[in-house]
Amino acid sequence: MFEAFKRKLQGNQTGITGLETAIIMIAFVVVASVFAYVVISSGLFATEKSKETINKGLEAAQGALVLKGCVLAVCEHSGPGGYISQFSVSLTNEMGGAPIDFAAPLTTGDDGISPDGSDNKVVISYVDPYQKVDNLFWTVDWLGANNGDNLLDGGEMVQITIGSDTENTDGGNLCDALTVRHLQENTKFTIQITGAAGSVLSFDRDTPPYLSPNINLN
Repeated sequence: MFEAFKRKLQGNQTGITGLETAIIMIAFVVVASVFAYVVISSGLFATEKSKETINKGLEAAQGALVLKGCVLAVCEHSGPGGYISQFSVSLTNEMGGAPIDFAAPLTTGDDGISPDGSDNKVVISYVDPYQKVDNLFWTVDWLGANNGDNLLDGGEMVQITIGSDTENTDGGNLCDALTVRHLQENTKFTIQITGAAGSVLSFDRDTPPYLSPNINLN
């Protein structure tokens, strides 16, 4: 009786054939290959994005505007109740990076704003507690050695003057551009200079309690 039961039990057992084993192994290999491809592709994509980010950071650092020397202010109307009409700053291109185009705006306007049709790539903005004014009119003078073009290369220096010498003349100045309130004494303000390649120079200053004709704001 035991022998008969043993034979019956053995007859009900099923095994895994060599073909089934091969199919399972192939499935494992295919799944592992797809997974490995996804992981490698994701890694390469992340590496490429990191490389692009690093390169953009280096380009920005190598094309950074740097303020040299002092910030000079000129008061067309000085003394009690006076207000500032011009700023002059000197700039260099940090680390000798990508050239920055300093083609100046046209002088055909009279409101202290760069006229329409100007080719300037550098944009200058002004902010104080009362107002924000973009695209101020400015002129450029090259200081020291330069190669004669409008591009600020490494080792070159420019002097930017924001506003003309006289109100309503040759492009106008801050007296014309700041329509909400003139820049008077005891006022905190910000100047932002932005280049075409994304280089940005921003600096804050405070006007003194008394405005003389020429002021060093450092």
